[in-house]
Amino acid sequence: MELNLVQRMMKNKLFLFLLGCLFSFCSLTAQTTKITGVVKDDKGEPLPGATAQIVGSTKGTITDVDGNFTLEAAPTDVLKVTFVGFDPYRTKIGAATAFEITLSTGNVLDEVVVSG
Repeated sequence: MELNLVQRMMKNKLFLFLLGCLFSFCSLTAQTTKITGVVKDDKGEPLPGATAQIVGSTKGTITDVDGNFTLEAAPTDVLKVTFVGFDPYRTKIGAATAFEITLSTGNVLDEVVVSG
């Protein structure tokens, strides 16, 4: 009877140890860092109000009056930057913590027809 109780206690301790290792590994793989960036147009002018977001998540922000933004992201995340009238920009975060993004002008409409 004593041996059975000791074996159960050892199994419980081993289970808790392995569970702790699993949670430690998961928290290491989900490490996020602060990334910063500036968004400009093809003339080098800052784009205030551009949207910077992490694809597939709810993390996102808009650029300030100087085109700057700050976000928390993991190295495996993908950054997407958009602004009305410009082509969207995507890049993998990787090891970078600072980005200088230049958006190029998208397709411009020559005419708009309104019918009523």
